[in-house]
Amino acid sequence: MPLGSSQTVLDSDLQTAYYKARDDGAEGVDVIPTLAQDVSDAVHAYMLEALVTTVVEVDTNQPDSVGGVSTISPPPGSGTGGLS
Repeated sequence: MPLGSSQTVLDSDLQTAYYKARDDGAEGVDVIPTLAQDVSDAVHAYMLEALVTTVVEVDTNQPDSVGGVSTISPPPGSGTGGLS
């Protein structure tokens, strides 16, 4: 999915992390390690939603790995995947 469609979830997760830190800090808890982890988790989850799409076209005049030139015209390739 495009990252733009995950923006709302990221905003919500970050807001939740900050509210949790605010409430924990009011009780005297050291919030920095927990806040850092919560923000990191929110950004990581957001980035994993990225969709990567590629389109590849092979130049038939390009030399191959053994020095020859391909005379066969392969079809264009494409792929879709996510980040890990």
